[in-house]
Amino acid sequence: MPLPKEQDDQQESAIRHCFIYAWCLMGNHIHLLIQENDEPIGDSMKRIASSYVYYYNHKYDRIGHLFQERFKSQPVESWDYFFTLLRYIHQNPMKPHLVADLKDCGQTI
Repeated sequence: MPLPKEQDDQQESAIRHCFIYAWCLMGNHIHLLIQENDEPIGDSMKRIASSYVYYYNHKYDRIGHLFQERFKSQPVESWDYFFTLLRYIHQNPMKPHLVADLKDCGQTI
């Protein structure tokens, strides 16, 4: 199922390798709802993860891995599944009791 692609007039010439619809950064993994564009999903995930790990390790003066396992992906082939994943990703911080309410998510994690 092709999802709509966002258009940004200010960055019309910029290359968008993927479109991120939802994300949730947990303690040792990340959940992403993305649509690949001109780059294979594996390359996009490598770019996103390695950029974040570089930033985090530099900021906290550390070395090594942050994420527990290799990424897993599953195609989204219907709008029902798209919205199910969207809800799952946004509600994920509530499951391990990291936040009491979704409105607190950006402040706690």
